[in-house]
Amino acid sequence: MTSHARDYICGKPTKKGRPCTRSLHSWMVGFDFQYADGCWSHMSQPFQEAQDARKRADEEAWQAYLAADPICWGWPVPDDWDNWTYPQGGDINDQLSETALAMIMGNPESRASAILRHWQDGRCAICGHRRELVEDHDHFTGLTRGYLCRGCNTQEGVYQDSNTLFGRYRRRHPTSLLGLRIRYWDPFINDYAPPRTAETKQERWTDAASEGIGL
Repeated sequence: MTSHARDYICGKPTKKGRPCTRSLHSWMVGFDFQYADGCWSHMSQPFQEAQDARKRADEEAWQAYLAADPICWGWPVPDDWDNWTYPQGGDINDQLSETALAMIMGNPESRASAILRHWQDGRCAICGHRRELVEDHDHFTGLTRGYLCRGCNTQEGVYQDSNTLFGRYRRRHPTSLLGLRIRYWDPFINDYAPPRTAETKQERWTDAASEGIGL
């Protein structure tokens, strides 16, 4: 057993006088684990009462968070993207050649994807934190909604209630705010994600220049 694993073992004496080898009692609050000072059988009453009070406070804070609006609703949205180009001197310009930039800017869907990434600027559309982001998409339309941190992306799939923070995000997500339509490339099928209403492969979108794709 590693020293890290031992940190989460109860260790309190059992009735036989041996150290308890059960894991510390834990529970989820938001996205994080909370640990007691012992397993369920050996957790001290003062600690349990303190944890219960903290748990109630965290639950109230979580409910308040669920009642809030997605952070991206407060980001300014430019009136017109027609003349948008990559910011001069930005990291993307430093990494891409003029030819690559021309190809992206000349493709409506690629340009729309670049606009979305630029607008979000590495921020999660729901919580606003700068973390590793994943591309979120609508499974019914097959279209990208925006970029989320892994925590919000997981919770978005759990909270289906339309009256929560995540339900409000689904109604007004980044691509809808920006007026963009971007197909989601599904790495598991190595193809664009088909709408769930499509019954045959022929009903999928066929190319990036399809009507309504991009700006």
